[in-house]
Amino acid sequence: MKNIALVLVIMIGITLSAAEKPLVRAGLISDTHVTPNPRSVEKLRAALKLFKSKNVDVVINLGDVADKYHPEAYKHYRNTVKEVYPQGIREFTVYAGHDQNSGVKELPSPISWDMVKKALEIQHEPLDLQVINGIPFVIFPERLNSLEIYEQHLTDAVRKFPGKPVFVLDHRPAYKTVFNSLVWAQPGKEKILEKFPQVILINGHVHNEIRNELCIWQGRFTNVDAGCISSWGGDLEGTIPFGKATAGVLIMEVYPDKVIFERMDCLTKEIVGEPWQFPLPHNPDNPPLAFEKRKKASVAPEFPAGSKILIRRDSKAFNELRLYFTPALPQKNVFKYEIFILDKTSGKILNRQEIFGDFYHEKPVKSVKHSMSSGYFESGREYIIKIVPFNFFGKRGKPIQTGFKAADKAAWTTLFECKNPMEVLKFREGLADGRELEIKDGFYDHNVEDARLIFPDNVWEGKAGSRFRFTIDMHTIQTGEEKWTLVLRNPEPVVNARARLYTQSGDLGVRRYVIDFIKRDEAYKYYLLIREGDPGKVRFDYVKIERLD
Repeated sequence: MKNIALVLVIMIGITLSAAEKPLVRAGLISDTHVTPNPRSVEKLRAALKLFKSKNVDVVINLGDVADKYHPEAYKHYRNTVKEVYPQGIREFTVYAGHDQNSGVKELPSPISWDMVKKALEIQHEPLDLQVINGIPFVIFPERLNSLEIYEQHLTDAVRKFPGKPVFVLDHRPAYKTVFNSLVWAQPGKEKILEKFPQVILINGHVHNEIRNELCIWQGRFTNVDAGCISSWGGDLEGTIPFGKATAGVLIMEVYPDKVIFERMDCLTKEIVGEPWQFPLPHNPDNPPLAFEKRKKASVAPEFPAGSKILIRRDSKAFNELRLYFTPALPQKNVFKYEIFILDKTSGKILNRQEIFGDFYHEKPVKSVKHSMSSGYFESGREYIIKIVPFNFFGKRGKPIQTGFKAADKAAWTTLFECKNPMEVLKFREGLADGRELEIKDGFYDHNVEDARLIFPDNVWEGKAGSRFRFTIDMHTIQTGEEKWTLVLRNPEPVVNARARLYTQSGDLGVRRYVIDFIKRDEAYKYYLLIREGDPGKVRFDYVKIERLD
């Protein structure tokens, strides 16, 4: 009897152990952006070693494997996989834009899918259906522009695997889902995905940090952002966020009744945040991780009692204003800060900037620093700086504020100043040539994908390495959710002066935008590109271009 009892205990233990074993365990990475430089695979190597320690069944790369197509870069990638997995590992790879943009002068862009497949030694097709232990994975290349083909492949997968979750591997997220998807998604796919509640779309492309709670979204379907292991940023309004290093990866476990995404740093091997978990099958009418549910359960961040803003300038004749303030609490929940510049006399908001909060720091932050160009201020005028903390779901804490008087600014050389740009400058459609946009009731109708404000060539005179400042006062009216992107661009070769700066939705009156940058080539001459976003109206009230000699 004792032997029988022992056998039963062992059998029950084996059964329970088997029940807890996932059907699929996958290691998810994205935007590895490898280059011909052998050091570009260091994070990839760390991620693969982590995946191996977790005994994953498959390694999934959501695209932008290379920074640009280059045989040497892909060779480094493939050799790194073979180094960590000498016996081989199953791989799913999404073909993305950077993988088809040529980094070799002799090769035209886009590179063909066949060439990418050969260079990367990918075993499956660019558009494919792969299955692991009865769980389907539909793989889409980024440059598949047919929504009809997209829907047909989803329909086929759902019919073939009834009652199963269907994992969609796509470089871009669905529109209006995860953070950054307003700008970086392909609109239209979300309407198709709403027909398939069993779909769990996993994306890359948008360079999010996996500590960001907005990297998972649920509605009629589920969208999960795999983060990236290069650098992350985001479409904050009114400022240009600098790229920050990240090493975020996901370990996905698929069980018969649930899916778990564990967030990890591949360099430190540490878990970074609570895992994302949700039941199967998905209930589209009551999604457990719906935004409003999570918002209701969340806590608004608050500044500690007595918190103050300290203001410093970089020199007696200042070029930038530096703000220092105590972080709001709890730090892991602070997604962003909104920083307002107000005229003290009138109380009018002159500018609003957003900066990321403290959620991505592993250790507690003692002080937050933010710099503002002195181009936002007039010497001798009094201003108020107000700062408001927000959590991931838009809950705001109480603001802190302080006043100050702007000091004398550094002596910049004015190359161009225009108080009536609507009469002097041309605002044209497209990236070259193009019609001039119409003015109605004092505003341009901006209802095109790209439009550029053109300046005289001689306003950009200056050697490579010269420091420039571009200031523009604009009145924008945008009724939709999508914001416009502002970029100073040299047309040939296509080089942006700085990263993207985003406008703000609604009718907020006149706001000032300042872009400080280092000119990289003496021959560069820039136009202001206003692109993406919903149709709206824009009026240019003032433009100034300066150089610091």
